Amino acid sequence: MPGVTHNNVVNWGLTLKQVNGHAKSGEISTENTPFLLNLGLSITPSNGGNNPNASVPSGYLKSVFYTQDGTPVAVSLQIKHLQAGAGQWQALELSYTATERGYLQVFAANESDQEVFFDDMVVEHTPQLIVQENHYYPFGMNLRGIEKQGRPEHRYQYNGKEKQEAFGLNWLDYGARFYDAQLGRWHGVDELSEKYYATSPYTYVLNNPLKFIDPDGKEVTLPGSNKDVAMKYMAMMAATNKGNTKLRALVSSKHLYRVRSVYLWNGAGYDTHGKEGPARTVYYKPTTYRRYYEGGTARSEYTMNHELTHAYTHEKFPGLSENLHREYAERESVISTNYMRAVYGETSMRTKYTVSVGKNRVKVIPFSSSPRNYNPRNEKITEFKTDIRLQIAGKPMTMGFSYNKSIGGQKSQKMYQIGLYENGKYDYKIYENKKDYINALMKPYKDESNEIRSFIRAIISTKVK
Repeated sequence: MPGVTHNNVVNWGLTLKQVNGHAKSGEISTENTPFLLNLGLSITPSNGGNNPNASVPSGYLKSVFYTQDGTPVAVSLQIKHLQAGAGQWQALELSYTATERGYLQVFAANESDQEVFFDDMVVEHTPQLIVQENHYYPFGMNLRGIEKQGRPEHRYQYNGKEKQEAFGLNWLDYGARFYDAQLGRWHGVDELSEKYYATSPYTYVLNNPLKFIDPDGKEVTLPGSNKDVAMKYMAMMAATNKGNTKLRALVSSKHLYRVRSVYLWNGAGYDTHGKEGPARTVYYKPTTYRRYYEGGTARSEYTMNHELTHAYTHEKFPGLSENLHREYAERESVISTNYMRAVYGETSMRTKYTVSVGKNRVKVIPFSSSPRNYNPRNEKITEFKTDIRLQIAGKPMTMGFSYNKSIGGQKSQKMYQIGLYENGKYDYKIYENKKDYINALMKPYKDESNEIRSFIRAIISTKVK
């Protein structure tokens, strides 16, 4: 560039424009973006000008940032003057980080009579890391109006599945089959549809995406760990006197009893001889949409109690005939579950059970609707809650529970319970003392370093009140 004077001031107005959060071709994003302005100046010897370094020309580099409505941002104003050193090439650099959308004006000027040669002007733009932001309707369709697309677009979106945009399909690849979030339906039959015969094989997560997920297009599951749910329900059963007797018998048995989750109401049950999978397996529902079932409150912990009581009956009377065992076991399970309902303060008892007693023959077994008939000692459990879940690699999964318990109208006592899951086996222990409870929670970590033990104890102290 030729030399310039105050009569021919160079004004390089470099406008940097932000459009909808993204820089278009030929434009530069100014959102949280640093700019480095680099200008080389060649100086000829002279005096004067309004440069604070009076022995050199008043050449300078200047920048100022304006908001979208044209208001200059005071803190953005920067001026870099020439320094003493006639005839030498100097690099003038400015940088500014924009914190909002707007415009950056940059120019070089000489306000003295001395010649200053400006050359090698460079504007370096360091773009921000644009993180893609996606929002969805419950069934997975994108909420385009409030999303922020990355560059290039990240295609692994809803549930971490890759979106297939070829031919405008916008299907999600779940592995076993493709899912159309616009319809909330699968484009393929569920290969395990016999497990869900009460619903369409094209239905996505039993029409309830707020509760369930389907990781691979094969089988519906709950987000998170089902072990947590199972351990809580077993802890609730063990907290009752009669439930503790049954569960302790199963845990101490020479036989292996399994607990697995299912997602349809009619899938819950106890597989005595292994018709659906391993023998002696309890199938329970981690959650349910029903409020009542045959008169009784239909909570999932009661369903598990019902099926675990079947397992207990099988443990105690393994030689009963199929039909006799069926009727007797159902009576025992309904009575046991109504007892648990009564202990936890429910007033709605299950009043009947329909049992098959032969080919095309059923029998309706009636039950009392009075909670007192199942809980004559007036056993009560309130404020049952999960205190903590601990798991470190190589250590058992540990969960702690607390609750208030009373019998016969006496003052309630704070009780504690620990559930342990290690190497595929579950066990539990009940404590009446908080100190013993905390020490038991710490026991799996007794061989760890002081730092880890202190960390674990700090977690426990914030969770156990």
